[in-house]
Amino acid sequence: MLRVATALAVLVSAALHVVLYLDWAKNLTPLGPAFLAQSAAGVVLAVLVLVWRSPWPLVGAVAFGLGSIGAFAASAATGFLGVTAQLVGWAEWVTKGVEALAVVLAVLALVSERRAAHRLGGPAA
Repeated sequence: MLRVATALAVLVSAALHVVLYLDWAKNLTPLGPAFLAQSAAGVVLAVLVLVWRSPWPLVGAVAFGLGSIGAFAASAATGFLGVTAQLVGWAEWVTKGVEALAVVLAVLALVSERRAAHRLGGPAA
């Protein structure tokens, strides 16, 4: 269940990056293409979290969420890729929220799966 929730959080972030791209970032280079790349990566990652029973997609979900939050924080602090970000719209707030949620859920899934593997006496993967 934690993998499904993690994948859903990553997928919502990916979808919202398309919304933000269409709303205001489409004419900004390199930010617009970066938003589309983030969206595509999120879709691929969400699928991997669901179908590949390895810890690596969950680690990817943590990196995905932290990377996006970090890029936003850098943009808000000093500007990043030509934009100074602000949490002003619903999409920005929801995007950062689901990315934080993806990080928390992925970490919980990693811990849960590791404990389950340990109880069964098998490898953590």
